[in-house]
Amino acid sequence: VGLSLLSAVSSEFESLVCSTLKEFEDLAVSLTTQNRQILDALTRRLRFVAPTARLFDTAQSTMSMDRAFRLMWDLYQLDGDDQFRRHIVVGDNHHDILDIQ
Repeated sequence: VGLSLLSAVSSEFESLVCSTLKEFEDLAVSLTTQNRQILDALTRRLRFVAPTARLFDTAQSTMSMDRAFRLMWDLYQLDGDDQFRRHIVVGDNHHDILDIQ
């Protein structure tokens, strides 16, 4: 989830992704104690990109979530008792992806 959220802001923030809780704690401590200038630069950059970032586009996020729920419901109705696992990616401009797993 963290990578997708950071990517929705800007690919510049993907370097902040951590694989473990320990990595996350170490990064947080480092940014707040030893690398305060980096944290300040990240904060300034976030303020700059936030107005145009997909993560903060509430209207588009709402429409995408609505499309995902409608798609899940449609699939549920089509499958009946034979439920398949599917990976659903709701894309921009109604280009949704389904993978049967």
